Amino acid sequence: MSRELIVTNARVVTRHETFTGSMLALGGEIVEVAPGHSAAAEAEDFEGDLLLPGVIELHTDVLERHIAPRPAVQWPPLAAVLAYDAQLAGAGITTVLDSLALGYLIDSGQRPRDPRPLVEAINAAQAVGALRAEHHLHLRCEVSTEAVVRDFEPFVDHPMLRLVSLMDHAPGQRQFTSLEKYREYNQGRYGLSDTAMSEIVEQRLADHDRYAQKHRAEITRLCQKHGLRLASHDDATTAHVEEAAGIGTVIAEFPTTLEAAEAARTWGLAILAGAPNLIRGRSD
Repeated sequence: MSRELIVTNARVVTRHETFTGSMLALGGEIVEVAPGHSAAAEAEDFEGDLLLPGVIELHTDVLERHIAPRPAVQWPPLAAVLAYDAQLAGAGITTVLDSLALGYLIDSGQRPRDPRPLVEAINAAQAVGALRAEHHLHLRCEVSTEAVVRDFEPFVDHPMLRLVSLMDHAPGQRQFTSLEKYREYNQGRYGLSDTAMSEIVEQRLADHDRYAQKHRAEITRLCQKHGLRLASHDDATTAHVEEAAGIGTVIAEFPTTLEAAEAARTWGLAILAGAPNLIRGRSD
């Protein structure tokens, strides 16, 4: 006999409308959603709570924080993946593109330099049905870092890979057009002295001049060759968006200005915004 679940007095969210209604599920599958209350004695009263489709998360940095929860601590990859997956499920996320970084804003040693153990742990957990959410892969490629192309190449044929974002967090670029903001953000995050911060800024500027344009072009070439979807990141100007559209980018992640957001809309790019930033009304 199929297990039956009836939910009533829920605030139901569908593609086109929101209403107070009920849901019937049999054997774990939804078979009916309708406005109104259920008279069934066994119905679970949602008391007006939301009942909505599972959330699809395209960009989350949370997995890396599970494997490196504090300085000098590396958690076992499989345990980190299971804890992370439980956190996603608790937030209503049923499909996720695990966003793993290749390259660094500042190489503090906290993020794993090679994401392959995490990807292998995700595969292993999925293979035995240990995960609640459906997991895919989103690689965040920091184009102004030395080894990003080398680190990206092993993934070009990976069956989990669904999205590649081209990122440039060098000082003076995109999110960090203000050098003062770059210093404030990174000194607050990493506890750096003024001298150490100045040395990092100098090195990152040199890295940007040496690598950014070349690596952006090479990763784009690999994505086009292998049919991988591209996202731009932190576009600040119309020129950024036009450059992204010209290489076949499909998503503009977190445009930092209204100008860039309007240009992304004009060029037909899907726009990805951070939910916390929408609630706060700003991005820091």
